[in-house]
Amino acid sequence: MSINRRSSTDFLAGLLFGGLAGAAAALLLAPQSGKQTRELFREEGVQLGDRVFNTVKDGRARAELIADQTKAKMEDLQEQGRKIIVGGKERIEKTAKAVKTAAQETWNESGGTGPGAG
Repeated sequence: MSINRRSSTDFLAGLLFGGLAGAAAALLLAPQSGKQTRELFREEGVQLGDRVFNTVKDGRARAELIADQTKAKMEDLQEQGRKIIVGGKERIEKTAKAVKTAAQETWNESGGTGPGAG
């Protein structure tokens, strides 16, 4: 598990635990009636659910942004790699053509005699 994922999991667990601990403390210390306490818990539960939902939603949005940035960077690196390969191929072809031309000129200058002629 990566550090970021672990950190997010720890945060969510802490958020949930903190919400539950706060609700329990409110129940134990509440001077109001059971009906009022249940309503308070319901409201707190809804708020906690909303916070968890928003935290997960924000985390997902950040993950998607990072994924998009990573994809764009990979595509850029692939394009750079293609350019390097094409440039290298062109240089090799140019060099091979120059070697062939030089060999042909040497062959013609020597009257068609070269190494091994004899």
